[in-house]
Amino acid sequence: MNQSAAFFGRLFQRLRQAAGTKYFIVLAIALVWMLVFDRYNLLSQKKVDKQISEYTKDIQYYKESIKELDYEKARLFSDDEALEQYVREKYYMKKAGEDVFVIVEE
Repeated sequence: MNQSAAFFGRLFQRLRQAAGTKYFIVLAIALVWMLVFDRYNLLSQKKVDKQISEYTKDIQYYKESIKELDYEKARLFSDDEALEQYVREKYYMKKAGEDVFVIVEE
């Protein structure tokens, strides 16, 4: 424990000495500029990463939707009964002489 305290004491002493040099000051200013004021600062990078992850989720959702719609399309074009059922449910179409009752759930 005493050894680590001495190590950190020496490290702090060196940092204090380096803080007064012009190189350290320029480095600190450049670092602050890049982290806060630059066009590609940390905050904007974090926002961009968040947008990328949201867009990736959207891409996955739309790919799944496309698969489901392709399946539905293939089923409707291949089966006349499925097409008739879809049209009756979706567009409330009916045969001649039939009555259609629409039940609305609240």
